[in-house]
Amino acid sequence: MNRRSALVASLFVALAVARVTATYTHFSQTYDEPVHVAMGLEWLDRGTYTLELQHPPLARIFDAIALRIDGEHYPPGPIVLTDPAAPIRKGNAILGGPDDYQRNLTLARIGVLPWLLLAAFVVFHWTRAIANTESAVAAVALFTFVPAILGHAGLATTDMALAATLPAAIYAMVRWIERPSAGRTVLFACALAAAVLSKFSAIPFLVVIGGVVLLLKFRENGSDWRVRPTFVALVIAVPIAALLIWAAYRFSIWPAPMYGFPPNELLAMLAEAKAPPDRALFFLLSHFRLPAPELFAGLAHLGEHTLFGHPSYFLGQIRTHGVWYFFPVVIAVKTPIAFLVLAVLGARRATIPVLSAAAIVVIAMVSRINLGVRHVLPIYPLLAIAGGIALIEMWQRRRIVALIMAVVLGAWMAVSSLLAHPDYIAYFNEVAGRHPERIVVDSDLDWGQDLPRLRDAIVDRRIDRLWIAYFGSTDLSRYPLAPAIRKLPPRTRVKGWIAISKTSLKGAYGRPDDYAWLEQLTPVQEIGRSILLYHSE
Repeated sequence: MNRRSALVASLFVALAVARVTATYTHFSQTYDEPVHVAMGLEWLDRGTYTLELQHPPLARIFDAIALRIDGEHYPPGPIVLTDPAAPIRKGNAILGGPDDYQRNLTLARIGVLPWLLLAAFVVFHWTRAIANTESAVAAVALFTFVPAILGHAGLATTDMALAATLPAAIYAMVRWIERPSAGRTVLFACALAAAVLSKFSAIPFLVVIGGVVLLLKFRENGSDWRVRPTFVALVIAVPIAALLIWAAYRFSIWPAPMYGFPPNELLAMLAEAKAPPDRALFFLLSHFRLPAPELFAGLAHLGEHTLFGHPSYFLGQIRTHGVWYFFPVVIAVKTPIAFLVLAVLGARRATIPVLSAAAIVVIAMVSRINLGVRHVLPIYPLLAIAGGIALIEMWQRRRIVALIMAVVLGAWMAVSSLLAHPDYIAYFNEVAGRHPERIVVDSDLDWGQDLPRLRDAIVDRRIDRLWIAYFGSTDLSRYPLAPAIRKLPPRTRVKGWIAISKTSLKGAYGRPDDYAWLEQLTPVQEIGRSILLYHSE
């Protein structure tokens, strides 16, 4: 039975892989992909990690590893600290021009598939440990049908890596707390390091979730709980994880060149910076010999980013510091309704996974950066565990109402997911209505992915001149759109064919009235889910 169940679960995973890889040719690069590819290839090809440090290297290495195996090299030339566009330019140079662009982009995206497999593995084994193999299969099925998972598993970014390594670290922690041993301590240390090296947001997630899990286990076992062995194992696991994290930064130690600059020159720049995190980093670098200085620099710049916020469009308004209810709303409209219902029904049996997911959402709610459901992507493997348990429990009750609910919710989930293909990134459930751009844009809807469809529309309509306001990082001078392209100026009415990204239309990174005049017109065509085509007389 176990072998047959594992085979069925593997078939669901194989189907997910097929669905993900089928999206590669549908989409151009999303906004962040060239940055992650450039950083991963710098680490692999040059042995340095200097260009953009707000994310750790592990996921980025996977994003670039197939390109490096294929023989791709990091572009030559200096690294300019004061040029924020440098990472994108380096990444675009790696992805190349019209002849090899799609192939290189596919090679980059292939590197994300191992994270999808790891996440499914954790979902299966954790669910089986809580319930049974049937529930484990159902949980894997639900997980692999979540559109947000399928969408981000097809992009060369860091989000899917965290969605795999964070649940893996939580599960390893649970097993380690239940029965500390040398093997489980080492496994937990490795999982902990992998999560931190995937994305820095893993640090607050793990601290809070670790406290929740320890409290639950203490309440469950009371005075019989072995506090001392757990504490000793923790003292051992954390230094091992720290050593692994340092190894990922190639055991660098200050004074080491960072951002491509010698220490004295870099310290002078940091001393003149106005941002408090940079001044704090300057103090540290001036007084201590820090291991992995790139890590501390990345945390400092991430802290600066969080402090000053990030522009985002939400419910008709543009905000820099976000609002607390952003993530609850986005999760509510970006997740299949059947999945949410099943997760709620199974919450009682899957207490730790569900509370871990809740902790992730709560921590995200206090963040000043509201950039999409991808920032809480690890909730989906955790909630899938609860959903799988609930689905099988309803089925096994053999009561007519429970059976009908199981069939309806399972079918609803499957149909919602299948109908979303290939636009998993832009998926919204029925609550969002026909115009989800009124709720949110950016990486939840329009991340610059629909240039291939725009190219097809241009050919079909024989457009020879096009105004364009494109939200994305693709170098349009090298991408084969065919007609003469002119950048659409803000707050200026023009005539002719106009293509505009929905993120640009909403003024998310400019002013709300930049292209407001276009909203008075009726679009001729919606290109994919993210671009609108107009014709102005």
